[in-house]
Amino acid sequence: MSEILAHERARALLLSWLSAEQRRQFEATSSFVVVGSTTGRRYCITYGRQLNVFALDDSGRAVQALCFVPEDMPATADCMLAQKIALETDETAALAIAERAPDDYWVRFWQAYNTYAGNRERRSSIVSAAGTSPASDRPGPPGRAFRRAPGQ
Repeated sequence: MSEILAHERARALLLSWLSAEQRRQFEATSSFVVVGSTTGRRYCITYGRQLNVFALDDSGRAVQALCFVPEDMPATADCMLAQKIALETDETAALAIAERAPDDYWVRFWQAYNTYAGNRERRSSIVSAAGTSPASDRPGPPGRAFRRAPGQ
């Protein structure tokens, strides 16, 4: 299966699992907010596979960057779906294995992410023209086992 088809299938699966509000957030910003099953804390899952989950404070500001990924590193959207399911169904286990980024990481990330999100249309046209995709060639549902990200 081509990488583009794998990416499209993974994205379609992710969208089918998102609530209407999460879908709206994802379409607008390539990120969405979930609520943890144990604490009720909110987390923002951004497009990506590593260090793409942010714990939010009561005002919606990121206070901690987290990293936990499925064992088999599926397509990016599959990874995001697995992270969503983990936080919404077993937040305690997800947090137990999550790596925490340095305290200032989220500040630097959001600065870069906001720049990227502002240029998303331009970047999409470049990716389409180049015929490349960030997805893996593995289709199917997200992995069930999580691990810390490589090198951490």
